[in-house]
Amino acid sequence: MEQLEPIRSSNINQASMIVQDFYHNLSNRISNNPMYSNLSPKTKESVLNSVERFVTTWIYFWAFASPTTDDEDIDLKLQEKIRSLHWVTPYLLDSPINPNSSEELAHLDLATFALIKVNTLLASEDKLNQIVQCCRSVFDALRSHYRNYAAITQQYLSNNNNNDKSPTPDYMPSQNENNNSTHVQNNVMNNSVNITNNVVFEQEDTANADDFLPTLIWIVLNSNPPLIYSNLQFIMRFANQNRLNSGEAGYFFTNLSCAVHFLRNLTHESLSLSEEDFSRCMRKGLLLIRRPGEPLSENEKLLMDNGIRLADLEDSLNDLNTKLESAELDMKRFHEYFHHEIKQIRTNIPLNVRIDDLDSRHLENPHILLLGPLCKSNRQNESLLDCDLDEATNCLLPDPIQPTPYVAVDHCKKSV
Repeated sequence: MEQLEPIRSSNINQASMIVQDFYHNLSNRISNNPMYSNLSPKTKESVLNSVERFVTTWIYFWAFASPTTDDEDIDLKLQEKIRSLHWVTPYLLDSPINPNSSEELAHLDLATFALIKVNTLLASEDKLNQIVQCCRSVFDALRSHYRNYAAITQQYLSNNNNNDKSPTPDYMPSQNENNNSTHVQNNVMNNSVNITNNVVFEQEDTANADDFLPTLIWIVLNSNPPLIYSNLQFIMRFANQNRLNSGEAGYFFTNLSCAVHFLRNLTHESLSLSEEDFSRCMRKGLLLIRRPGEPLSENEKLLMDNGIRLADLEDSLNDLNTKLESAELDMKRFHEYFHHEIKQIRTNIPLNVRIDDLDSRHLENPHILLLGPLCKSNRQNESLLDCDLDEATNCLLPDPIQPTPYVAVDHCKKSV
């Protein structure tokens, strides 16, 4: 304890090494000291467990999710990712369990509660015990699944032998599944005997690691336990390594660590999905893909197909809106660019009007005719109406027309 006190807020890895060395020295002392020679192996193990419980409880409040580590940040990211993966089903993880079965669900709920309870405990031994309880419940759920599967298989074979028209269980292929339903049913009947014998005869052996780990991953997804990564790191650093390297607790702890690592690095390839399908499911938060052989009822298939079509339409609409917004932005930019270029041209190349070459129709007021030669002015940008004519030009102009009164002529008198 004296060695831990100075480094409690500086180096968590060094504190872990000090604790592990303490466990090792204490274990050697109990094993080699004649004072403890009369104790049974179980009693010696109990002494070591009690010491571990005391140490981990004493250091918990400063060693768990220490600020010197990034455990808490990883937990926040992991929880957010698990929350976004709520659409993942056991089937996508290649787990055989059926969450719709009440018997299996009871064991799965126990596993979920045990995993969530890990974060409420202080001692590493208590945390490990809850992990063991969780994993045992997972195995119980798998055994229950195979028992139910064996019973359903036997019932299905019995119904087929008796030509019964009873509804087909969800675990068996439907007669309307495909055009070769008869061939499929014959294959099922030929293989079901071996399946039934294996399940009934080896109920305890069927729940192996190939089924256990995917199911445990789904339990972590379904429960989203708080600070699960920090709890695993706390156990890894300060629990007795002899406990973690052997026995049931060590095996279950390793599998749970693998499950968390899998979820942290999960991608579309982890679920055997295309990147497009995975992205669509992540955006919609729904499982909008059907995998071959997945047991679904007709209503579920219809609902999923409609959901896929709706998602495709929404994606197409979003793409169209994106293209329209991009086109509008391009038009706006072109309009601004065009006006900017025109302004630059007018600034760099000013318009110089040559009055000598202008026709009267080019004047500002084309109804006013200017007779005689045009005057030359240095003010080229001025209008012709603003030009002052000199005396030489005025002499060339004709006399102005004098107005005369209009006299009406009587045509009758004129003819006489």
